[in-house]
Amino acid sequence: MHQKIFTLLICIFCIIPFLKGETDVVHTSMGAEAKEVIFLTGSNVFSFSSEELTVGGITNYDTDAVFLLVDEYPVFEHGEGLRSFVESRLEYPESAIDNHVEGVVLVSFIVEKDGRLSSPRVVRGIGYGCEEEVIKVLAEFPRMRPGFLSGEPVRVALTLPVRFQLKY
Repeated sequence: MHQKIFTLLICIFCIIPFLKGETDVVHTSMGAEAKEVIFLTGSNVFSFSSEELTVGGITNYDTDAVFLLVDEYPVFEHGEGLRSFVESRLEYPESAIDNHVEGVVLVSFIVEKDGRLSSPRVVRGIGYGCEEEVIKVLAEFPRMRPGFLSGEPVRVALTLPVRFQLKY
């Protein structure tokens, strides 16, 4: 039982970067059907059978549960796009500029069933006010189209990387 929970946690931490396009390599052995999925993230290698990654078919779950794997992920449907929305509202903190701070702030949040964002939390920061700036921009987010599992809207946890890069 503990091994399955541990495997699921590894799978979750491995799949989120994959969904965000942050993995180095993803390999699926294909044939008549996919048998194995291999994720390479940094120095870690994870291998899963296709059955372990199946999401659909869940019909009996806690309605307040927060999901990481769903059939349809939340969608940012506003004209300018998610990246443009964040970049247009993000202000580089003066202290970060003065100290030549660059890097990526990872922030997690929940997209509620009605598309609102809730529970923002900094997963990894770079200091000098950058984390606070990202949280401020998240507070301005319009509603998103929610995620769906088995045809029903559900709460979905997402992680958003926000890059701070000085322009010289």
